[in-house]
Amino acid sequence: QAQEAEGILKGLLAKGEEGVDVCRVLSALMKDQGRTNEAEEVLLQCLKKNEKNPVLLLSLAGLYQQTEEYAKAEEIHKRLMQFHPKEDRYVIGLTDFYGKTGQPEKAEQVLIRIVKEQPEKAAYRLTLARFYETQTRPEEAIDVLKKAIKTLPDVLRLRLELGDIYYRNEQQNLSLRTYQELVEKYPLKPETLTARNRIAGIYFFQRKMDLAMAQVNEVTDENPKDLEAHFLRGRIFLAQGKGVDAVSDFRVVVEENPEDPRGYTYLAQAHLLNKEAALAKNNLKKAVDIDPRHNQALELLLRVYWQEKAYDDGIKLLKEVTEKAPENLLAISRLGDFYFAEGDLDQAEKAWAQLIDKAPKNPEGFVKISRARAHANDPAGAEAALDNALALQPQNMGILRQVVALQMDLKKPDQAIAKCRDHMRTTPSAEAGTRLVLAEVHRIQKAYSKAGDELRKALQLNPDAIAPYVALGRLYAEQGKLDDGIKEFKAALDRKPDAVQLKMAIATLHLAKQDENTALEWYKRIVDEHPNFVP
Repeated sequence: QAQEAEGILKGLLAKGEEGVDVCRVLSALMKDQGRTNEAEEVLLQCLKKNEKNPVLLLSLAGLYQQTEEYAKAEEIHKRLMQFHPKEDRYVIGLTDFYGKTGQPEKAEQVLIRIVKEQPEKAAYRLTLARFYETQTRPEEAIDVLKKAIKTLPDVLRLRLELGDIYYRNEQQNLSLRTYQELVEKYPLKPETLTARNRIAGIYFFQRKMDLAMAQVNEVTDENPKDLEAHFLRGRIFLAQGKGVDAVSDFRVVVEENPEDPRGYTYLAQAHLLNKEAALAKNNLKKAVDIDPRHNQALELLLRVYWQEKAYDDGIKLLKEVTEKAPENLLAISRLGDFYFAEGDLDQAEKAWAQLIDKAPKNPEGFVKISRARAHANDPAGAEAALDNALALQPQNMGILRQVVALQMDLKKPDQAIAKCRDHMRTTPSAEAGTRLVLAEVHRIQKAYSKAGDELRKALQLNPDAIAPYVALGRLYAEQGKLDDGIKEFKAALDRKPDAVQLKMAIATLHLAKQDENTALEWYKRIVDEHPNFVP
C-alpha cells in the first residue's frame, strides 16, 4: 500500500501538482522508510514554488533535526521567523529546537531579545519563564513573571503561571497568595475559576477540607460542568469518608470525559468506600481498558481480586494487560505474584524472569525468584537469587535483611554473620546500615552485649539515625533493663541536647515501663522543641 501511495503521489508531483499535502505526505513516506535524501529532495522541490509555506518548512526542519543536521534545521527555523514575524509559535519553535538539541544558551538569547523587542507579547514572557524553570533556575523564572505582570497586569495567565511556579518550587504560601490576589482583583474573569481550583488544591493538600470545599463550590456554582472542580470535590468527599457524595461528583467527571481513566479510578474508590465491590470492579476494568499503563487502577483492581482470593481473575486480567502493554513492569511483577498465590511456582518464576529481562538493573525480579525457590525447598537457588539482587543494590538494607533472614531460617547464624561482615568489607558506604542488621542477628541469638556494640558503632557512623536508638531500646526492654537504657540515653542527651532521636528513645522506654505520664511529658517536649519532626 505504501508503494502504491508513493507511486500516485510521485505521479501527481510529475504533473506539477506540487500542493502542500502531496509534498508533505510523500516526503513523510520516504522519511519513514529511511530514505531521508529523497525526502529532502521532495521538500526542496516543493519549496521552490512555495518558499514561505510553514508546513513544508517545518517538515524540512524536522527532517534535518532527525538526521542531526542541526545547522540546516536552525536555518529553516530562522527562515520561518523571518517569513512570519507576527507568529509567536515560530519563535517558540526555534527555542524548543535549541532546547531539544542541547543549546540552551541560544534559546535564552533569542527569548531575551524577543521579549525586549516585543514586550507586549505575553507568550514570549511565559516561554522565557518556563525555559528558566526547565533549566532549574526558578528564581529567574519568577522574576520574569513579576516583571511581566507589572507590564501586562490584565493578562491573567501570567499570574496563574507565577502561582504554578511557586507551587512547583514548594512555596505554597506565595502560590496561594498569588491565586488569591487574582480572585480578588478579577472576580468576573474566566481565569478566576482556574485560580479557585488551584486554591482548593492547596487547601486539600494542607488538609483544610472546609476551605477547599468552599472554593470548589464557588466554581461549580459558576460553571456546573467544571471537571477540575468536580474531580477535586470528589476527592474531598473521599477524604471525609463520604462515599455517596463522592460518587455523584466522579460520575460527572466520567460522563463529561469518558476517555480519562482517572475518573473511573476515583469513582471506583468511592464505590469501595460504600462497600459496592461489583461497581468498583466494573469502573476499574474500564480504567485499565482505556489505559493498560494506568497502574493506579490496575493495582486497586488487583487488590480487590487478592482480597477475594480471585487469583484466576487476576491472572486473566494481567495477561491481557501485558499483551497490550508489554513494558508494564508492575503488571509483569504482579502476574508472578498471582501465580505464586495459586501455587504455580514455575509460571511465577517465568514472570519474574521476564521482569529481570526487561529491567536488568532492578533487583525486584531476583528478590521474588528467591521467594519461589525457598518455597520449592531450593535454599541454594534462593540464596543465589538474593545475592544477585544485593549485587544490584548493595545499599539496599531491605535486601540484606532478606539475605540474613534466609540464613537464619536455615539455622545458619554463623553464615548470616559472615554475610554481614563480608558486606561491610565490599560495601563500606553501607557499614552503618549493615551493623544494624548484624545487631539484629546477635539479638535473636540473645547475644545482647554484641548487639549493643554493633548498634553503638552504627551510631558513631550515623549519629542522626533513629533506628539504632530504637533497636537499643528494644535490647534494654528484652533484658528488663529499662532504667539502664534511660540512664544511657539521658547521658547522651546531655552531650547532644538537640537530638530528637534520644528524646524519642527515652519516651519509648518510659512507655515500656508503663510510666505513661512521664512518656507523655517527653512526647510533649518533642512536639514543643521539634515541631517539624516526623517519627
